[in-house]
Amino acid sequence: MSSEKDFEKLIADAIRVRLTDLIGRNAAESMNSYLEPNIAAKDPKYYDAQLRPIFGIATGAILRQLENAICERVGMEKRQWSTLGQCLAAAKAQVAAQRTNVHHIRDCAGFLV
Repeated sequence: MSSEKDFEKLIADAIRVRLTDLIGRNAAESMNSYLEPNIAAKDPKYYDAQLRPIFGIATGAILRQLENAICERVGMEKRQWSTLGQCLAAAKAQVAAQRTNVHHIRDCAGFLV
């Protein structure tokens, strides 16, 4: 599986879990079948725009919760993001940095053997 697909799955899983916590399992399953969470990682503006007619005035609060879930999932500090896209860009950079660190540690460990 590609790192891009891994990232999409990571984000989709975080969104699925948080939506389930927020609106319940049945509502979250219905919502996720209408608007697949992996779309958020691919096109955050589209995902955001599609949430607005569903949640109306509560969309901002829902997005903050989804952003918090993404931060938790990738090990970032929670903060107020301007957009879902900004949060996802930071999450992607965090995941890439974590992968780089893991590869670096593996390379260094090879020297110790």
